[in-house]
Order: sequence, then structure tokens, then C-alpha cells
Amino acid sequence: DRGIYDAMMKGVNLASGEWILFRNSGDLFYNDLVIERVFSAYEDKGEAFIAGDIRYLKGDSYKDVRPNILSCDYFDAMPFHHPSTFIRKRIQLEFPLDLKYKNSADYKFFIQSLNAGMTYCYINMLVAVFDANYGASTSNYILSLKENIDILSSLGAPCKSVNKRKNMLKKEMLKKKISCIPLLSILIEKYTMMRGQWQKKSF
Repeated sequence: DRGIYDAMMKGVNLASGEWILFRNSGDLFYNDLVIERVFSAYEDKGEAFIAGDIRYLKGDSYKDVRPNILSCDYFDAMPFHHPSTFIRKRIQLEFPLDLKYKNSADYKFFIQSLNAGMTYCYINMLVAVFDANYGASTSNYILSLKENIDILSSLGAPCKSVNKRKNMLKKEMLKKKISCIPLLSILIEKYTMMRGQWQKKSF
């Protein structure tokens, strides 16, 4: 195939159910009962997405995170966490993943869908566990931000949202330069983890 998003769309076209949920390397369901519990709690009103919470793992720490759309505009951050979001198959087919983007096609998909008036249901439970130590979006965050800027600009996002991404890109590029100074890089990472309220694993 032509990359991860091409492979994902092949999966969508082969899927026979009404709902899909992607599992990439490092993604896990929080437990064996997640799907049963989500759909027991879900009352179908035609939503495009069923969004749950996600647990991020990094080093010896973890952080539980709700979908960003609950606290900010969908232009300002990835609206949903892909590994913890069930997507109605027909919506994914209506807005196929754009293979132009190597890291952020899912971000464009969610923005396009929400721009078109698609709705979501939030289920207050942990759905997935995501290994934030590895993966394309983790290892090449600078490319992701550059793609985000292009996507936001092409979809008519407010200037403040585009500028926010541009500032994030500047900071990330500075961090990359600093990474060649090991001690300083370690201190910045520790500060970032503390500010992000990561907790030590106890499981």
C-alpha cells in the first residue's frame, strides 16, 4: 500500500460492520470489556463518532486524557484520540483519509467531518491505551505540525488557530536543536512531563 492511511482505508472498505475503530502498533483496548461497555452506554442518535478517554504511556509514567473537543475548539487541537474513537463507517467513506499527508490525515478527516456538521457522543470511560514512546506522530512531531498548519489553512481555520500551530512548530524546532545537549534535553523533558501532570505507573 501507499502508507499507513492507505492501509487504513483498505481496512475501512473491507469492514462489514456499521462502526470501525483503528488499532495501530502500540494501541490496546483498556480492558476486554470496553466494546461491550461502550455500546451498552451508547444511545444511537445518528452521531458520526463515539469518543472515549485514552491512557498515554511514556517511560515509567502515564496520563489519562479526555477528548480535546470537550474543552476547546476542534481547530485548536486534535478533536478526538483516534485509538479511543469509534467512527461510523459511512462517515469515514464520505471523508476518506487524504494520502497527501503522512502523519496528519486523520486530523484532516476529523476537521472535515465536524465542519460538515457531523456530531459525536462522549462516553466517560477509558477506551484505549496508547504507547507515546514510539510511532510516526511521536517520532516526527515536527512533520505533524507542518501538516497541521497546511490542513488548517486549507480548511479555513481561524488565524489564531493557525498561528498557535506555527508557534508550537517554532518551539518544537528549538527543542530539536537543544536535544543535542543531553542534560538540558533531559531537564526539559522532565519539566514537560511534570507540567503535563503525568503520573508514575502503579500497574
